[in-house]
Amino acid sequence: MATERMYELAFRYKKAKLWQRMFDSELFAVKLSDGKIGYCSIMGRMGELNAVAVYVGDEGFQTLRNTMSAESFSFDEPDDPTALLKQDCTQCVFTVKDELSPAEADEVRAYARAHGIRLAGANAFPQFVRYMPYRYPWEPDEQDQQRICEVLEASVYLAELLKTTDREQLGLALFDQETEALPLLERDADGFAVKTTPVPPEIPDAYASPKLSNDLVAARLRKMKKKGTLQCELIRLFEPVQEQEGEIPYFPVVLLAVDEKTEMVMPPSPVTFFEDHPERAVDSFAETLLDNELCPGRIRVGNEQTFALLENLCKAAEIKLVKATQDKLGLLYAVKDKLLYGMDDEEEEDDGFEPEELYDLIMRLSDSELKQLPKAVVKQFLSYSNVGGLPPEVEARLRRLFRL
Repeated sequence: MATERMYELAFRYKKAKLWQRMFDSELFAVKLSDGKIGYCSIMGRMGELNAVAVYVGDEGFQTLRNTMSAESFSFDEPDDPTALLKQDCTQCVFTVKDELSPAEADEVRAYARAHGIRLAGANAFPQFVRYMPYRYPWEPDEQDQQRICEVLEASVYLAELLKTTDREQLGLALFDQETEALPLLERDADGFAVKTTPVPPEIPDAYASPKLSNDLVAARLRKMKKKGTLQCELIRLFEPVQEQEGEIPYFPVVLLAVDEKTEMVMPPSPVTFFEDHPERAVDSFAETLLDNELCPGRIRVGNEQTFALLENLCKAAEIKLVKATQDKLGLLYAVKDKLLYGMDDEEEEDDGFEPEELYDLIMRLSDSELKQLPKAVVKQFLSYSNVGGLPPEVEARLRRLFRL
């Protein structure tokens, strides 16, 4: 629930119309009362989202830098939709009533009535949102509420200052990779003093490289006969999960693995709170390999994060781990697109799934080729026999080869 002070400052900010005087990349900083520095972006000049955002500390600023940088959409990840999921900030957003929950809308109406404010025009309703990396947008806690209040107050002061002071004199400029310092608003007896603060140093990406939690699992994989090649990538799912009532929903990850020869997808297991427990993804993947009685001779990956994640597992299990270019991972990316976006090629959309074609393929494959199917997939096929959906000759061959 937002406080009276939050709404008071939000409507003062809206009246000051700072977004009409600044671009979202004209960044400035505010010295917060808790000793931290909040880095601020004012959105709305180009008619897009109207909001004030504060990113706290070096880590928060790095997420702002990543969001603004074209490097977030590199050739290695040309359309990375997870970039916005990495934000670490608190925002005061001005939006329409339908974007608010009923409780939020009632709060805004009640404050407006009590203070004679008319909620008219576009984006008339203020909303306060906390963004944390890979979490669903949520309500700010008490500390974040205090910080957004201080930033809104500083923003109102800056709007007044810009009426009489040149932006160059204040040090406002479009941020780029060459920017070394930002204007810093620090509270004093007269309101705020304008100083400068250095741009935080860039924080390079760091990827977890956990070990298997169970040495026995690694030993079992090492002893297994190696066969085939898997294409793998750690991907972020866009459906948040909530393990306990009241906790902030989290966007889980899965380690997607596809067999190059059979084109079969290993059953993926979603992993929550990956950043806190990356070993869960490795443990889950290793258990999936054991359950399917499959240990590949080679695993191809396309990015540094997946390579780091699997490096210790592959060393322990004596699996060759290699980095591959996108053109060598076409099968993986086709499955990824289908999983994340439901994308199929035109032929699949026109013809649909024909189980008879799959049954015919099973009968045409040699014994050695068929044995590369994951055991869990074979068990799923055999479950169709209980409802008369599996031809007797297909069932008999699968049971004979897999001893089921």
